[in-house]
Amino acid sequence: MNNILLLNTILLIITSINAIDNILPTSSKLERNDHYIQQKFNEEYEELKNIQGHDLPIPIGNLSKPLHDKLVTLRASIMTWAIKALNANPKVISQPNCDTKSRYSCDCTFWNGIACSNAESDNAFSCDEPWESQSPNGMIWRSPWEAAAQNSTNPDFFSRDQGLGILTHLTNSNADNVTWYDKWWQFIDGNKGSMCPGSFYDCKFVTPFWCTFDTVASKKGLKEPNESWMLPKFGKGACNNQNLYIYISCKYNDNGSGLHLAALDVYIRRQLNIWDQVLQNSADVLHKRDPQNAFFRWLSEGTSDGLADLIISQVPKDGNHTLHQWSFVREDSEKAWEQSMGWDYIFLIDHLLKAPVVV
Repeated sequence: MNNILLLNTILLIITSINAIDNILPTSSKLERNDHYIQQKFNEEYEELKNIQGHDLPIPIGNLSKPLHDKLVTLRASIMTWAIKALNANPKVISQPNCDTKSRYSCDCTFWNGIACSNAESDNAFSCDEPWESQSPNGMIWRSPWEAAAQNSTNPDFFSRDQGLGILTHLTNSNADNVTWYDKWWQFIDGNKGSMCPGSFYDCKFVTPFWCTFDTVASKKGLKEPNESWMLPKFGKGACNNQNLYIYISCKYNDNGSGLHLAALDVYIRRQLNIWDQVLQNSADVLHKRDPQNAFFRWLSEGTSDGLADLIISQVPKDGNHTLHQWSFVREDSEKAWEQSMGWDYIFLIDHLLKAPVVV
């Protein structure tokens, strides 16, 4: 990797974040996090400049026949109780009671986007998300119920987190019904580069998100984001060496939701067959920070009997637990696997079952 080009990329992202601070002077947690990441770029430069970004093979791994068969059995068992937690109409993944007046969302667009990136035909939930959550004007909401109500229990209506879920969905090679994407693109463009009404920072296309959006769109043959959406408007060149930004996010985002979002950026590249030393280092950092997170371990090492054993030890025996959640979004200390909604592990098991079986 050219060190001068790397330095220019880092400085460009830092400049972008500084400009965001000037454009959006009202401090928010998200903005403060951006500023924190900026500081970490400065601190980490000496390490980053030595990371060689040459292509690497994606870690695939393999399974022994006994562990493969155990995962097949476990998957069938999970299905018997996970399917009961699906909302009836439409059948989408969410936490319980998401269609109540006080809790419309439960981020269905986010969870379904991840699950549908690797959905099998028997998964029972609808992968018609996100277009079931789309208004006639093209705006996408956090859930079908919010779209129907044309209102949200979240003040910002949408977020980059939700957008990342949609981009994750699009990495599925079977995600070929993209008429909704063109409508969504037109809505964003007509809304001055924002995914929701108003001036909410979390709906804007800050540079790293713009780059992920552009990467997915270009790889899937979709209309790429307008450069005018990028905040600030530095153009596509700001995405040079974008994987380095992912590495910094994996290293410094807070454990829990923030780290999971960084992991999705790694996962999206893996789905698109983009892999280099920077992304491998990013996945390794994820696994090191939360070693009991089975999703992070798979990103770092690929499939293995050891990972299969970890999954088998973590999955609840039935669905008789009060809270159902996507466990990979929580830090290890919370032991969220004990409250798994089931679909998180089906998503991951289906990835493991695609690995070669060693007899």
